[in-house]
Amino acid sequence: MLACITLAAFCALGAPLLTYSLTLAVFGAAHVLTELRFVEARFSGRLSERLLWGIGAGLLTVGMLRLLSRLGVTPPMETLQLELFTVTGLAALTLPALWRRSAGALLVGLLVTTVIGVGVWAVPLETILILACLHNWTPVGFLAEALPEADWRRGMGLALLAFVGVPAVIFAVGPMGWLDFSVLPTTGTLADNLGAWLPPRAHDASWAAAVFATMAYAQCMHYAVVIGVLPRLVPPGPDADHALGLSRLPVGIFVGGVIVLSAALLVGYGLDFREARGWYGVLAAVHAWLEVPVLLLALTGPIARGHDSQPAAGAAG
Repeated sequence: MLACITLAAFCALGAPLLTYSLTLAVFGAAHVLTELRFVEARFSGRLSERLLWGIGAGLLTVGMLRLLSRLGVTPPMETLQLELFTVTGLAALTLPALWRRSAGALLVGLLVTTVIGVGVWAVPLETILILACLHNWTPVGFLAEALPEADWRRGMGLALLAFVGVPAVIFAVGPMGWLDFSVLPTTGTLADNLGAWLPPRAHDASWAAAVFATMAYAQCMHYAVVIGVLPRLVPPGPDADHALGLSRLPVGIFVGGVIVLSAALLVGYGLDFREARGWYGVLAAVHAWLEVPVLLLALTGPIARGHDSQPAAGAAG
């Protein structure tokens, strides 16, 4: 893992646009499907059927909104606000389970729901960009929940180094190499891609390139943990009574399908990077917003199998 951290840091500092564009094109789809498989296998058997249906409906809504926007049926900004309203709803779905668990868990859920909801009204574009940046740090939450006790201290120490210490250094140092270098001919320049992480008013800021390099590194680590570490933390055996199918596929078939899809998308990125990134965003949004309710439940206490929560002493209900 230390070698992966070092390599990602040097790549992000030396060629941030290449690092961002190439890892997105090669590993983007693979990490989405791998994380969906992990979440399904690890959590779906521990969530109530009502909550699963609610999350599924919310994610279907997100996917349809992204698809309609890509097809030009709905205006982008209005669609963005509707998507964030849906994400607010996904967070709110967890509140009854968090209330049954403890007052502290409910407070966390209310805080997340309120912050996203206020962001929808006040600054929707900035809100979704902040959430997109924070999304790269979600593997830390999954590791905190899934690592076995014997490995927890060492694993979380590495996670803090990879996701806190190194990004802080990269942001302080800033990119030191080829800002506009990419092997994909349609990627454009670094300035053309700042919108992946920053609102337009921040593109001319002196720290914009440093943010981009930091996020390129964080994206690398996100992919590395999701693809290389999380699958090893799935419990043995059929753990998903409500599984939709990804976690039930044999590993060979799943990996083969991921490779085929990734290869097709890589060709698309080579032909038109912006267009391919837009279509990839339909799939990526589903897995990103799934993390909101799952991590809220997972990080506020153990999830009792089939009941969404494990009431603590003194908790309501």
